[in-house]
Amino acid sequence: MKRFFQILFLIVFTLAVTALAVYFYNEHINGKLNKVKVNIARQSENGFVDKDYVYGIVKKHLPDSVKIKNVRKEIIEDELLRNPWISEADVFVTIEGDLMVNIHEAEPFLRVFPKGSTGFYLDKQGNIIPLSGKYAPRVKVANGYFRFHKIMGHENIFDTVYRSGVLKDILTLALKVDEYPFVKSLAGEYYYNSKGEFNMVPLFGTDVINLGKLDNIDEKLTNLTLFYKKALVYEGWNKYKEVNLKYKNQIVCTKN
Repeated sequence: MKRFFQILFLIVFTLAVTALAVYFYNEHINGKLNKVKVNIARQSENGFVDKDYVYGIVKKHLPDSVKIKNVRKEIIEDELLRNPWISEADVFVTIEGDLMVNIHEAEPFLRVFPKGSTGFYLDKQGNIIPLSGKYAPRVKVANGYFRFHKIMGHENIFDTVYRSGVLKDILTLALKVDEYPFVKSLAGEYYYNSKGEFNMVPLFGTDVINLGKLDNIDEKLTNLTLFYKKALVYEGWNKYKEVNLKYKNQIVCTKN
């Protein structure tokens, strides 16, 4: 009999907790929305998107005195994500009844200028980010003898519709350089020359560094780091106008 009452108590307790949870949930979703809060995550103080823009999108989908259950969170998220400068959007209502809108802004990694194009940005995943008249982040630049025509609906250069591999190789090179702190601080611009070779224009010293093709790129960047640290430290940054690493296990320099 004691066991029976223990089980009965447990059942009644579970039903009571469930009923209470349902009651508070219904009270919550039928309550009025309190206020809207917007957070924009980005690497710098300024950016492509401001809070007024986000508030404008939210307000368009929020009638006055709207109930929490009528907030169209998915529609707000979808419209925000149609903005090419927004990579993530998360919209939800807090227990206090506030509508939280968390935005993650797109993070340009490289600015590219294909021939016949005004250019665009790429992030580290190869997503295409258009230029903006409002904000121009300071990132490394890539240009040279290559073309790229964006196809509507395909926002990533690794999509199979894009046959040319030059832009993919340029991004691969930039990502690889990012792994070498010294070379990263040295690199100012990437250039794809008419011979199909990859050049790097340093921010100081040598006029151009010829990397050739991307084969053995880790070896080339390691050798470049050692060359600068062990040779140019003593010989001077401006001694050579070209440093050529396109030949395996060789560094060929042309003096000024």
